[in-house]
Amino acid sequence: MKRALHWIGVLLCIAAVAFFAHEIRQSGLQLPPGGVMHAAGWLLLASIAYSACVALLALLWSSLVLGVHPPGDVRAEVISSYLVSQFGKYIPGNVFQYVGRHALGRKLGTPHATLASAAAVEIGFLLATAAIVAAIFSGAFIGDMAWLRPTAAAAGGAALLALYVAPRLIPAFPAVLRFDLARGLLLAMGYVAFFVGFGLLYWVCLWLFGAPVSLHDPIGSAALGWVLGFIVPGAPAGAGLREAALALTFDGRQATSMVTSAIVAFRVVTMLGDFIAFLAGLAMRRLRRKEPTSALPLSDN
Repeated sequence: MKRALHWIGVLLCIAAVAFFAHEIRQSGLQLPPGGVMHAAGWLLLASIAYSACVALLALLWSSLVLGVHPPGDVRAEVISSYLVSQFGKYIPGNVFQYVGRHALGRKLGTPHATLASAAAVEIGFLLATAAIVAAIFSGAFIGDMAWLRPTAAAAGGAALLALYVAPRLIPAFPAVLRFDLARGLLLAMGYVAFFVGFGLLYWVCLWLFGAPVSLHDPIGSAALGWVLGFIVPGAPAGAGLREAALALTFDGRQATSMVTSAIVAFRVVTMLGDFIAFLAGLAMRRLRRKEPTSALPLSDN
């Protein structure tokens, strides 16, 4: 079953890449109206901003693993491990970021159960908040399927509620899964902020290439594209799937050369931003290598 799912994901990824390549061939690519150097500067700034979004995910991860008030050196170790391991999503299979994160966490002394349950909770928060953001910021791409908006919002809200309630109904769940309502809301707001920032960076790429689009719609499209790239196995960093989703959901219209150019630029922004975050994680680990580190505590939820 795992092998079959993997190959289904690979085939979907190939089909998505082929579709987006067809879109590029049909519409073409164009240079940014403001000039290459002007666009390069903006794209570099956008990449740095995206690395900050990845750092936000790392901070939220440390909160899941460690609880509210861990020692500063311990939090820094967990954050740096996240920043380094997240680059594993570019390895075909789309799961190596979790494998690497788990391995680094074990080296720091974190129990298997804590890491596994924190990963499950993180996935739940990511998918739930992505659905809510896509519902709130969905634009014309919904078209005649207006029922999708309340359905996505309800599904996201139900998932967040389940993350809060389920551990209390099943006492055997590890303690890391338990958090009070206020902390759960803060975590949800953090993941919502990630997706809003992700969508705003997509809008910057559209703006650079002169695509006529509001500030609202790209946020919902980007959240939907992220989910499709995340849930399909075999797609490294959602390659092809995210681009196909963004092309299909551009305001309900056929993608133009401006849009396809912006989508390609957005992929460059996220790849470079991930690499910047990876280098930052390596630098943090090197700086702290000779410093004594406290043993990682269990979450104090």
